[in-house]
Amino acid sequence: MLTPEEYAKHKGGVCPVCGDTSLEGVSAFDVDGGGAMQHIRCRACGAEWWDCYALTGYCALMRDGKPVR
Repeated sequence: MLTPEEYAKHKGGVCPVCGDTSLEGVSAFDVDGGGAMQHIRCRACGAEWWDCYALTGYCALMRDGKPVR
């Protein structure tokens, strides 16, 4: 079983229980106050968990269709 830190090092691409890569999103992203979560399921072993994301900034800032520098 992977720790949350080990799971993050795999960039969320493997099941933290069985290590399989057959993952599916069970729900859309739930975005709230600087973070987001998504319910994930492993098709191989049936484990379920939430991927947790933290806001780190923004990119590609535009105003009136033009890049802001």
